[in-house]
Amino acid sequence: MSAPEPVRRAAALLKAGKRAEALKVLKAYLRANPSSEEAWYLLSFVLTQPAQQIRCLEEVLRLNPENEYARARLEKIQSAAPRRKARAKRSGKILLPLLLAATAICLGAGLFILRPWERLTAAPPTQPQPVSGATPTAGQTATPLPTPTASATASPTPSVTPTPTVPTPTATPVPATPTPDAAATIRPQIQAIETQVAQLRGLDSLTPVEAHIISPESAHAILERAFREQNTEASVDDQALVLTALGLLDPTYDLYGEIVRQLGEGLGGFYFPWSDELYVLGTQFGALERLVYAHEYTHALADQHYHLEEMGVYPICTREGDYCAAVSALVEGEATYLMWQWAENYATPQDVEEIVARQDTLFNRTLTSTTLPPPYLTRLETFRYQDGYDFIDALYAVGRWKMVDIAYAERLPQTSEQILHPDKYTQREVGLPLEAPPLADILGPDWRFLGSDTLGELGTQMVLGYGANYLTQLDQETVTLAAEGWNGDRYQVYYHGKRRQTVLAAQWAWDSPQDAAEFWDAMQQYLTLRYRGLSSDEAGGLCWEKPTESITCIFQGKAQTLWLIAPDLETITRLKAQYPSFP
Repeated sequence: MSAPEPVRRAAALLKAGKRAEALKVLKAYLRANPSSEEAWYLLSFVLTQPAQQIRCLEEVLRLNPENEYARARLEKIQSAAPRRKARAKRSGKILLPLLLAATAICLGAGLFILRPWERLTAAPPTQPQPVSGATPTAGQTATPLPTPTASATASPTPSVTPTPTVPTPTATPVPATPTPDAAATIRPQIQAIETQVAQLRGLDSLTPVEAHIISPESAHAILERAFREQNTEASVDDQALVLTALGLLDPTYDLYGEIVRQLGEGLGGFYFPWSDELYVLGTQFGALERLVYAHEYTHALADQHYHLEEMGVYPICTREGDYCAAVSALVEGEATYLMWQWAENYATPQDVEEIVARQDTLFNRTLTSTTLPPPYLTRLETFRYQDGYDFIDALYAVGRWKMVDIAYAERLPQTSEQILHPDKYTQREVGLPLEAPPLADILGPDWRFLGSDTLGELGTQMVLGYGANYLTQLDQETVTLAAEGWNGDRYQVYYHGKRRQTVLAAQWAWDSPQDAAEFWDAMQQYLTLRYRGLSSDEAGGLCWEKPTESITCIFQGKAQTLWLIAPDLETITRLKAQYPSFP
């Protein structure tokens, strides 16, 4: 039986980052239906205080003592506090910033990065802080997982209340149906922004940038053309199969169609490194468009000096997915960081008022699609813009922009772990190079190889906490801690077309046996929720089964974990034999 309509609506609001609205819907529904098990369970995800979450789950179990989902979640929340304290003491890491990054919920048909600006409204800070911004849900340039890429570096459509210091021009209208030539009418303003950004960044402009001011409709057409040039429908369908196996995509989700439909939604601007073209969306060149231009021109400067198109990320990822995610976080983090430096120095009070006034219009523009993007895309965009910003902030604190120049020219970040933990970037810590053993002979000729890649710490977070089914998503605290000890991984996926069956084999290495144990506990909880059943001891590991569909098992090695999905236990046993680290 499906959940009641108000509960489904509240779940959609939660996934869209509208926690307060979801809470309002659930409270109203529970007042009229206090015996709704589904509503109490969802409320435990909407509320953020552990005591409140426990109260909700206890109510679920009072209504239905057999609800294993609620019982498992309750036990996890009750045991999290002492475990978290022990982990913090052992690792010596400050966990709060990571937890904030992991729990930033920002999803519509466009994606919003939410950050507080209280300090800026009081007085100008010594360094910029990030704020809200919308980014496209599709056509991304890099992913830690097999997601189709469109080919631009895109900027957010932000929401901000910075403290301005230096006047800038008022809005200049452009034609009702903007064309690339519209930029010529505002060339003096554009040149002023380019000079200001270059001075703040400490990089000279080497070549002119072709700037276009275009409408959202024109942006969609440009991005769709670029996307179709880089992706076929068949290749995207294969990527959808991989994402489905990882639990990140519902099998009924039309990935290709939704990407095409949503291209350009919530988009403020984008830059093509291979053609040196910069696009800003709008029918005027006001405060928002100037802010977006500062972001995109930062991309242009980085491209001129460090050749973004040669990094294996743009227009599509040609290397490990986790590497591409890390580099894109460097690129977007730099542009976001410099954008807010520019805003602090050159935005006026009128600019602030305009951006705030236009915020609702911009947000509504991102909600034109009927289908919300998968939750893992939320985390991807938060990573690229927010965690990327934090990474730049860490480099800037050590050596200002010189450290960012070194990152581009000499030491590109290699993993999402290095972005999430800048100290590991400084120490040049990378994961172990795990190999994917060939499985074709084990499976037979009817099984088609879909691909092999790395998840990284970011992708591991996504599997545990950003699945397509929100009921399988672990709480973000558990997700962050479980993925934090990542020390390498490798997964591969095969597909049997006639049977519509999938084989997944994913192997992780961890920094320590304790890190492996924490991930093991999280995977047990995740797979119990995903397969809706209890585990059994099989083949030396723990297994869950969906009759007539598939069986999944996890195995523990020395500071390593193996996760397998196959049609039956016999296949699981044969697959496991190819991984000698797991007796």
